[in-house]
Amino acid sequence: MKAAKMTTFLIATMIGATTGLNVQASNEPQSPQEAEALFWQAYNSCDIAKMKSLLSKDIEFYHDKNGLTKTADNLLGSIQKNLCSGPIRLRREARPQTVAFFPLNDFGAIASGEHLFYVNQQGREERLDGIAKFTHVWHLDKGSWKISRVLSYDHKPAMVELTSSAQLSANELSKFAGSYQGPQTGKVTIQPLDNALQMNAGEMQIPIYPQSETMFFHKQGPLTFEFVADSGDIFNKMVVRENGKVVEEVLRID
Repeated sequence: MKAAKMTTFLIATMIGATTGLNVQASNEPQSPQEAEALFWQAYNSCDIAKMKSLLSKDIEFYHDKNGLTKTADNLLGSIQKNLCSGPIRLRREARPQTVAFFPLNDFGAIASGEHLFYVNQQGREERLDGIAKFTHVWHLDKGSWKISRVLSYDHKPAMVELTSSAQLSANELSKFAGSYQGPQTGKVTIQPLDNALQMNAGEMQIPIYPQSETMFFHKQGPLTFEFVADSGDIFNKMVVRENGKVVEEVLRID
C-alpha cells in the first residue's frame, strides 16, 4: 500500500473507531470501514446486487459449519436461496467493541470481530439466534473495495456467550444499588446479592448476573440490563433489552 493510501486508511480507521460510521449507500466506499458497513446494510436488506458489487468474483468463503464456498455467484446463490427467500430472514448486528480494521500492505485491509444474528419470521417477534466471529480480507482493486476472502467461525447460540458471568467485587456491585423508576415496570429496587444483583419490581424478584462491569443478564430468559453512568460516574439509568432490542429505560430516583 502506497504512503498516501496508508495515510488515508489510518485517518479513516480513527474516524470510524471514534465517531461511528454513517454511510450514504449511493456513494462509492472510500475506506474498508465504509465498504464493510455497506456490505452488511445490503446483507440485512437482501440486496443481492449491492452485495455482488462488494465481492471479488473469485471470493472464497470459509464457514466452520458449511465448509468452503468459492466464487461470488455461488455464494450469492446460496444467500438468495437460504436467507432471502421464504418467510424467515436473518439480521446481522456487529458487536462494536469487538470490530477492528488492520492495514494489509500492498493489498487492502483486514476486518475482524464478532457479530450477533437475529431471526425474523413473519408474524413473530424478532429473536436473538446466534453469535460468531468473522474475518474479512478486503482488496483495494483499482480504487474499489472488494471482499476477497471470508472466514466465519465459532458459531454458537448467543445465550452461551451472553450468560458468561464476570466477577465483580461487593464495592463494584454497590454502585448500582438504589431505586429506579420505569414507564412500564414502575418502581424498581436494586441491591447487591453475592456476585449478582437482586432486582425487585412489584412481585417480581429476580437475580441478575454480571456479564461485564456494567452489563447484567437474566439466566432464565433473553434479557440484559445495562447500567449507564452520567458525566459524574453516577449510574443513573438502566437500559433493559430483550433479544438485544431496547424495551425500556429505567431512571434512578434516589
